[in-house]
Amino acid sequence: MRELRLGWVGWLMLTLMGCFQATQLPVSQGGETHFLATCTSSCADGFSCVCGVCTKACTTVSSCASLGTDATCVAADGVGDTRDCSMQATRGSAAVCDKRCVSADDCAGLGSATACRGGLCREPVAASSLSASGTAGDAGADASGPPGPIVLMLLDTSGSLEKVPASVCTCPATGDPACVTCLPDCSLDDSTQHNLELKTNRWAHVVSAMSGSFVNFGCTSLERTTANGATYDVGYNLPYHRINADVIQREDGVLDTYAPRIRFGLATFDGMETYFGSNPLIPTASFDRTLSDAEQGMFSYAGQASNGTPRRRPDGSLVGDFFYPRCTESYLMDTGIRAASATDGAFTVTRTLQEMHARTANMKKIVRNIRPYGGTPTAAALDDLYVAFTEDKNAYANTARDSKRYVVLVTDGVPDTDYREYGCACKTAAECMGSDPKLMHCPYPTAAEAALHLRCGFGSSGTCAGPIDGVYVVGLSITGAADRGQLDAIAAAGGTSQARYVDAAELRSTLGAVLDDILAVSSSR
Repeated sequence: MRELRLGWVGWLMLTLMGCFQATQLPVSQGGETHFLATCTSSCADGFSCVCGVCTKACTTVSSCASLGTDATCVAADGVGDTRDCSMQATRGSAAVCDKRCVSADDCAGLGSATACRGGLCREPVAASSLSASGTAGDAGADASGPPGPIVLMLLDTSGSLEKVPASVCTCPATGDPACVTCLPDCSLDDSTQHNLELKTNRWAHVVSAMSGSFVNFGCTSLERTTANGATYDVGYNLPYHRINADVIQREDGVLDTYAPRIRFGLATFDGMETYFGSNPLIPTASFDRTLSDAEQGMFSYAGQASNGTPRRRPDGSLVGDFFYPRCTESYLMDTGIRAASATDGAFTVTRTLQEMHARTANMKKIVRNIRPYGGTPTAAALDDLYVAFTEDKNAYANTARDSKRYVVLVTDGVPDTDYREYGCACKTAAECMGSDPKLMHCPYPTAAEAALHLRCGFGSSGTCAGPIDGVYVVGLSITGAADRGQLDAIAAAGGTSQARYVDAAELRSTLGAVLDDILAVSSSR
């Protein structure tokens, strides 16, 4: 009993010591902390000067707990406004502590680091050191800057994103009918660049470009079972290659880099045409919208529709309703984008730059945790976005047109056919296999038509007065001329001439170039 009592006392003392260590005040001198103070070569009280900022090395977020509430651990070469520092050759890939912010109030108690610049706590910058645009170095604009353009990032999250990029994949290969060589091998170490490429799938490259490059990339291949967290994707033929929890990301993704200047939104594909366990053809009259809008249906976006009310386009057509030859009734599907209520891949809207700083971390978390699944409902997604910008008061319908609006589609495949191969778009009795052409209709317009609706609206007035100013298309690992032709048609209809094609290594820089173009056009409005 004595040994048990002493053991309990020892455990209590260790616990209390751990609690004290986790909540103690930052190291200070003369009542002022040196954490995140400006430096040139060295810092006091055990801090190190990393690219002009006094900080400490870390391995996890908890390593920074002693430096104050909300201090976090980021890669050293992603430290906010010091990305271009001349010490780049010496800082390596170590992670360091930093403090994110939305306003100066978030930086209270950090001594001299009392300003919020580029979403990070820093010392105020003298007016003489500001550039003509009102920024210092790579800090970006303060949260109180102009509204900035709205850019809705529409991310293809289809199952093919589980494969490695085209430059790595050798499929189809002789004796490999299942194209196993296209899937990443998470068991490989990082001893060579080639190994790293073989274990990094397309989706991981999208995550890297959007929310930050990886310092220590690792993944785990999981079969789609309920035990492994699968829901709507139970039994899917491609495994889920989950990014390991201990993988650290730099803060160099486009969400961080452009957040001070762009109001980002995020939408991901709803790849479930109906709902889990159902017949693929469900008559319109008996379609269960409650299941479709829930997890079983991959959280289908309903826009303003509620209580089973059918959603119709400005031309009167019923969204998702289709009829094709030799059928006696119409059927319904509901794909496109996921709803804001989704537990993964949620539709996220940002109306102001102040909101953007607060939402960046959430968007990055959403992107990192997505499980690629299903088809490529590009047309349906663009069709859903028309509602988001024109009718949905919880999205952009009530947002003032104080700046330009754009959609940036990132995809690794061509749009789904939406039953066109079965004749839903036929025009003559011969094409319709003897059925009346007047009955035939498809569930969604083509992707190019949907892009045109976004830019120009419905109707034939000859003028473009749609809810957005342009649709950009970035094609990842797309090499075929016919496939590129389809994506070029979407970009042309969206007013941006043609799509941009990249392989994995170029994705981040290409997205940056697109966003730079948007900023340039927006500033000249």
